[in-house]
Amino acid sequence: MISPKLCQLLEDCYPIGSVQNVQTLTGGEWNQVIRLICDKGAFVLRISHPTQTQAALAYEHQLLQFMGQRISEVPSPITSHRGSTYLCQDNLLLTLFPFMPGRGLDRKSEAECTCAAQMLARLHQIGLEYQDLSPRPNYPPLQYLNWDNNRIWQWPEVENLLFYQSELFLKTETDPIKRSCAEQIFAKRSEIVWEREVFRDWIAALSTSERLLRFGVVHGDYWRNNVLVNVGKISAVMDWDECQTEWLIYELGRATWEFCKNKTQHTLDSQKAIRFLRSYQEAGGPVPSTEFDLLIPFMRCVRIMEVLFALQQASKFGLDEQASKFGLDEHVLHNLLSLENLQNIELSE
Repeated sequence: MISPKLCQLLEDCYPIGSVQNVQTLTGGEWNQVIRLICDKGAFVLRISHPTQTQAALAYEHQLLQFMGQRISEVPSPITSHRGSTYLCQDNLLLTLFPFMPGRGLDRKSEAECTCAAQMLARLHQIGLEYQDLSPRPNYPPLQYLNWDNNRIWQWPEVENLLFYQSELFLKTETDPIKRSCAEQIFAKRSEIVWEREVFRDWIAALSTSERLLRFGVVHGDYWRNNVLVNVGKISAVMDWDECQTEWLIYELGRATWEFCKNKTQHTLDSQKAIRFLRSYQEAGGPVPSTEFDLLIPFMRCVRIMEVLFALQQASKFGLDEQASKFGLDEHVLHNLLSLENLQNIELSE
């Protein structure tokens, strides 16, 4: 899983003693995540995705150190003997974290979802104290996002796949379930084009409106696999790979969807969502209820962004083996169907 050379580098650079055992951890969908059993305890090595930059990683680590000093469930990167929070080896960026035990949160557990809402309130409260509101390098806030070309998708490539390469893509897909999903997604190509334009224009209008929305640092990917539970309590909030500055209501909408969705029906459990939001407010969450009218639109906005990300990855078929595992599967189809179904949802007591 890791070479003897890398093992030696870690032992030389960090106060961990010798590496005794190495185990791959689940959940590393974008990065590689490896558990190390060492003389000085258990640690987690994260090997960042090749697209990660040193500037973006430095931003993330600075925020993690700030949050970790105030919230024990946020893991801070371990500093090397050289005083750095990451290493660069063979063009890969390596970060070492303390191992924090726990399992992914159970979305079916009302008690655990309540804990997730309360934790999000804490993260937002402390995040508002963070003084540096400059954008993370290459992670512009939504109000400045270029909807044609950004780090997540390049629209000309996505459009080319949808309208000119779809048949060739289907011929290369050997998995019958994924092929069926891809066929259903391509059948909705006109809706995808429309929704992208709708939300591009909606964000632009919101940005130039007179609404003063709460703005601060956000986790960026707050969902059950990144929220660990141990002995009935949240033990860690992991994977800050998408942290940046953003409207807090955007993250609240994302999180409410992730913890309160009905995945089989591709829609939101509105009553569960109301309870989640109430728990967030009662825990001191700083997003005011006057912004809650934006929750459903932001949930829908994230759905189309997720679809565009998946289409961008799929557009590299035959060229990028790493991207191929982010194919047009059931999860992408779920996002597309949810985008439609959320139009009919209202959040009211």
